[in-house]
Amino acid sequence: MAIKSHTSSAIGPISTEISMTAGYINVVPSTSGRTEITIRTADTEGVSAETVNAARIEERDGRISVRVPDYTSGSMVIQTGRGVSIIQRFQTVNAPVIGAIIGSDGQVVSGGMTIGVSPITIEAAVPNGALLVISSTAADVHVTADMAAISAKTVSGIVRQN
Repeated sequence: MAIKSHTSSAIGPISTEISMTAGYINVVPSTSGRTEITIRTADTEGVSAETVNAARIEERDGRISVRVPDYTSGSMVIQTGRGVSIIQRFQTVNAPVIGAIIGSDGQVVSGGMTIGVSPITIEAAVPNGALLVISSTAADVHVTADMAAISAKTVSGIVRQN
């Protein structure tokens, strides 16, 4: 599992800006009073792991900025109505693919060999009253923290707040 994390130096609500192409963004209440960001994927190597390692988390002027590079280039993103994203990345396949199974985590398995990448998840634990700005193409966003304001721009992702 590849993981990158950051805990804010500031205590209390701050602005959190998250930008990623596809995956999952979960915003939960902070128990420490600080903003805590964790970016992860189940993969230990390959495109998803490299993308997590290349992600940038910066804290400046009362704001945290999270930028995850696009890891879906040359990929196919399938989004279901139940909030399930499947991201497949294929290069040249010089053999027939018969009997492939797509697991609930988006992994494609054919002949005992895994094809494709695992999705990337961002968990942001934020203090109540924080500001949240999200930009995505196909990330599903779930917010359970009590936010002062939310701005979410997504092409096909699902945004839920409760």
